[in-house]
Amino acid sequence: MKLIPVINKLPNDNIYQFTFEAIMKQSGACLCSLIDAYKLNSEIIDPMQSFMVFLRKLKKELIDPYSGDLYIDSGGYSFIKGTLNENDIGLMIDNYCYYLETARNDYRYIFSLDMPWNIQYPKYNTKEKVHYYNQWSLKRSFTVFEKYPSIADKFFFIWQFRKKNQYQIWNNLYSELVEKGLHKLISCRSIGGMVGIHAALDIKFAPFIPLVFRCFNDYLNAAVFTKDFRIHLLGVYLGYDRFVIAILEILFKKYLEKAGIATKVQITYDSINYLVSTILNSKKLAGYDYEGQENIIRWEHVGTVPEKLLKQIYTNPEHYDIIIDAIDQVKRDKKIQNGPAQFSPLNIHTFNSLDKYFEYIVKEYQFADIFFTSKIEFKLAYEVNEKFKVLQNKSRDIFTDNFIESVQESIEIIFRMHKWYNDEYADEAMLHKLICLYRDKLIADSDELT
Repeated sequence: MKLIPVINKLPNDNIYQFTFEAIMKQSGACLCSLIDAYKLNSEIIDPMQSFMVFLRKLKKELIDPYSGDLYIDSGGYSFIKGTLNENDIGLMIDNYCYYLETARNDYRYIFSLDMPWNIQYPKYNTKEKVHYYNQWSLKRSFTVFEKYPSIADKFFFIWQFRKKNQYQIWNNLYSELVEKGLHKLISCRSIGGMVGIHAALDIKFAPFIPLVFRCFNDYLNAAVFTKDFRIHLLGVYLGYDRFVIAILEILFKKYLEKAGIATKVQITYDSINYLVSTILNSKKLAGYDYEGQENIIRWEHVGTVPEKLLKQIYTNPEHYDIIIDAIDQVKRDKKIQNGPAQFSPLNIHTFNSLDKYFEYIVKEYQFADIFFTSKIEFKLAYEVNEKFKVLQNKSRDIFTDNFIESVQESIEIIFRMHKWYNDEYADEAMLHKLICLYRDKLIADSDELT
C-alpha cells in the first residue's frame, strides 16, 4: 500500500518549498486537484492555462528531481460542494478533456471526472441527471483515448456508492462500457465518496471492502493480464482502514497466485490528513518510526524526535536549521514561526512507518491466511481476537480497543466477500446484492437520488 499525499496549494515561498521537497523525498508522489482550473468567475482570464503553467513549473522543480509521480484529481469535488452547478457541467467537461489530452505528458495518473451529487443544487440529484452527465463525461474521456490510447493506462475509473442508488448508476455506466468492449481499456480503478465517511455516518468498518471485491472481479473479467490490478481509495487515512488494506493486498495476491496470474496488486490511497492533523496538533504531534519487523518507536511530540531521524527527513541543511528553531519554539510554548505545516513531513514519515508496520504484522500474524484455514465465521473471529490480544499487549497505543473493534467488523465483511469469491463466483447477482447490503449499513446517510 502507498500513501499519495494531497497537495492543497502550490509552493510560493521557501519554507513551503522546503516542506514540499521533504514530502516528495519520502512519498515519491503527490495528488493535485484541477479545481483551480475550473474557477469560472476568476479574475484570471484563462484559469486552465494559468494552472497548467504553474503545475508544469512545480513538476519540473519539485517532482521530477525525485522521480516522483503526479496524480491529478479531476476536481469533481468542487461540483459536489456546489461551487459549480448543472449549468457549468459542459464547460467543466470541456476543460477536463482539454487537460486530459494536452497535459498527457505531465501527469502519471488522472482520475475520471465524476459528478455524483450536488449539495447546493438538489434539483441535480436525480438518477436520470446523474447518469446522463456522468455518461457524457465518460464518453468524452474515451473519445480522447481513441486519439491517444496511452492515456487510458493513466486513467482511474472512479466508482461511487455513498448515496443510495449511486452504486446502481455506476454499475449501469460500467455495463455500458462492457457492452462496447471499452472496459478492457480500464487498467486503474478507484473508489470515491469516502472523505469523512466514518465521522459523518458513525461507522467503524472499512466501507470500501465490497467495492474492492467488485473491482477485482472486473479486473478478472476484463482479462488484460499484462496490467497489474491497480486500485486507489480516495480520502482514506484512518489506521484501521489501512490495516484492512494490508489484509486485502495479501488476500488478492493469493487469489492471483491460485489463478495462475502473474501480476501484482497495487493499492494506493490519498489523504490531506497528514497536513490537517499537523496544523491542529502541532505542539502535541506524536508519531512513529518503523525500524523493521515488530520494532516501531513512538515519539510523543516534535521535541522528542531523534536527531538522526530529523536529519533523515529534513535533508536540506538550511531547512534543518529552520526546523530546529521551530522545535525550540514548541518546547518554549511560543508561536511557531513560519507556521506548523513545516512539521507535516514528520507526519508523512508516521503514515509510511505505520503502513510498513501494518504490512509486516498482517503477514507475520497471517491475517489473510485465516480466510483459507477458517471456514466457520465464529472460529475465524476467535482466531482474530487471539491475535489482537497478543498485539495489544505489545503495542497498546496502536492497537486500541476502537482499532480492534473496527478491524474485526471489517474482517466479518471480508469473510462474507471471500466466501462469495470462493463458493459463488459465477453468481454476479449475489455480488451486487452483497454490495447493496453493506452499502445500506450506511444508514445515517439517508440522502438518495430520486
